[in-house]
Amino acid sequence: MKYCLMQWAIRKAPEIEIDSDRYDALQNARSILIGALAIEEKYDILFSNYLELEKECLSYATECMVKGSLGYEGFATARQSINRRIVNLLTSARLYTDHIQQNIKLCMEEESAFNVKSLMSEQYDNNFSYRFMEALRNYVQHCGLAIHRVSTPTRWTSQDDDRELEFGLNVFAEQNVLKESKKFKAKILKEMPEEVEIIRASRSYVGSISIVHNVLRGTIKENVSEARKAIQVAIDEYKAVNDGCAIGLKALKYKKDEFPKDIIDDFPILLEWDDSRVELELRNCEIKNLGKRFVSSGAYNKALHRTSR
Repeated sequence: MKYCLMQWAIRKAPEIEIDSDRYDALQNARSILIGALAIEEKYDILFSNYLELEKECLSYATECMVKGSLGYEGFATARQSINRRIVNLLTSARLYTDHIQQNIKLCMEEESAFNVKSLMSEQYDNNFSYRFMEALRNYVQHCGLAIHRVSTPTRWTSQDDDRELEFGLNVFAEQNVLKESKKFKAKILKEMPEEVEIIRASRSYVGSISIVHNVLRGTIKENVSEARKAIQVAIDEYKAVNDGCAIGLKALKYKKDEFPKDIIDDFPILLEWDDSRVELELRNCEIKNLGKRFVSSGAYNKALHRTSR
């Protein structure tokens, strides 16, 4: 059996012979990067759905500011639209939590793979919003919709002459509605207040998942870095003998001394696809204390403005 690095091209290309250990190492490096990319892609889907939920609510709050009221049809449309966003968020969160353990195994030795469930359990135990949103996901999947009441509160920001009228939009899940269905998790129902503001609960929920994700990134960081380095070394080595070109580079496993090659196995050697993982890491950084944050479209705070000059 022979192993080599070779450009897959019509013209005759240089061939670098490698041994079976390096072939296996490169194949393992590719698997590690595949697992790391899968983790980042699922987190990006979750985070994108969360952002869409926040933007949807801000959009309706702005509409209320301009029109004065959404009206009956407007409220019905808002409720349905935000319900859809919440379903998307809950579904993508389940996608992330269900698949993450098998993805992490690609990035580590299976027997020593990190136990993601323990991290999730810690967040579940310490955060009511996490427990509530998990129970709400099960309820939405099997019984009913998440939102039972929508409100558009307004308030003056101060008593000063330059005060501003602030408009918002809140969406609630109500305990009595969930209790009537008899499908909502009883233990969570008992600790639930009369109503839960779902956007605030969503922030805390996504914040908890962000904490878990950041720990996972740190856990696999060294393996992922070494995997990328191994592939980059192979690319650079081939470029050195092929006029700086490594487009279409593959690692091949084939029967010895046969021509044309009787290929048994092969896989691409490239990193462009892994660049998207690096970009996702930069784009979706950990957000600390997300449950304690909110967005305001007020013009500016004068005291803060004076301080920052």
